[in-house]
Amino acid sequence: MRTSTVWCLALAGSLAWAGPAPADDLTGAERLLCVTIEITACSEESQCEAVSAEELNVPRFLKVDLAQRLLSTTEASGENRQTRIEHLRREDGLIVLQGVERARAFSIMISEASGKLTASVAREDLGVVVFGACTPAPAAGAAGN
Repeated sequence: MRTSTVWCLALAGSLAWAGPAPADDLTGAERLLCVTIEITACSEESQCEAVSAEELNVPRFLKVDLAQRLLSTTEASGENRQTRIEHLRREDGLIVLQGVERARAFSIMISEASGKLTASVAREDLGVVVFGACTPAPAAGAAGN
């Protein structure tokens, strides 16, 4: 499950996770940095189970560029993975991102008010749900980016 779509799930941030600390307000932000908090994988052959990001080759951090419609790994990850966001919608305080890559469909929902993320990735015989959190990222070319 090494595809770039899977890591999208990892960030694939979930609005439903119940973490003690709230994330940042993302209202109006065009660039986000998201972190994977919890991942659950379900297959046709076995029950759903919590898995680590490493088991699914999902990056711990994900950059989301809404203006460019692009999901990518951070430079510090040592990887150069990118996925195009095919559908993007901001509505009722939610950011919804969707796409398909390498026979995997992904859907990510992020709350603008809290930064909480919920993501899902589906491929034949496997489904993954990711919960995470996002914060505004500095503009491209800004110091520290």
